[in-house]
Amino acid sequence: MGLDFVALDVETANAFRGSVCQVGLVRVRDGRIVDEWGSLLQPPPGRVWVDFDRGQVHGLTTAVLNTQPTFDTVWPHVLRRLEGQILVAHNAAFDIAAVRESSEAGGFDAPELDYVCSLVLARRHLELPTHTLDAVAAACGVPLDHHHDALADARAAAGITIALATRVGARTILEFLAASGVSLGHAGGGRRQTCHALADRPVSSVDLEPRLF
Repeated sequence: MGLDFVALDVETANAFRGSVCQVGLVRVRDGRIVDEWGSLLQPPPGRVWVDFDRGQVHGLTTAVLNTQPTFDTVWPHVLRRLEGQILVAHNAAFDIAAVRESSEAGGFDAPELDYVCSLVLARRHLELPTHTLDAVAAACGVPLDHHHDALADARAAAGITIALATRVGARTILEFLAASGVSLGHAGGGRRQTCHALADRPVSSVDLEPRLF
């Protein structure tokens, strides 16, 4: 097993976390991006509207969502791509909750998921004024051209995780968590564990300059 995971990002249409309207998934194997998939979709029935605040963030509208594939058409493809994977997301608690709540609202069984939060990891390794996705991506030299597009954000979370894990010499995602003093998150199957720092300790900074050897 190498540095293997699937980076995830979702956008929601309104204040309901179970109103996923866009999904981006980026598959990483041995520390390299090998596949990307993303889709717009209508949220679960009864939640197909975009409120003002979310629309200002991602630029989607209710009219646009009404032209997209229905939730029950797209969601099985999402769940299949998540099954059995360790997921990475920036502020992962939100994305994981959105996936589970959208599943339930749309009539699907909520998936059981293992996950890693790149926000928690960035806070452990980088001394920055803010650890938002765009700030961390910039610090790691990871492109982020269309912030709040789900696929672009998933790609950035993948790049951040690869960059930080590589520079601490972690060969797997679990080695990276151990080196960072961060727990693996889990949701589902009657068990809930957040991805969080295991103990207070000084930030372990990462050399972000290119290696010369």
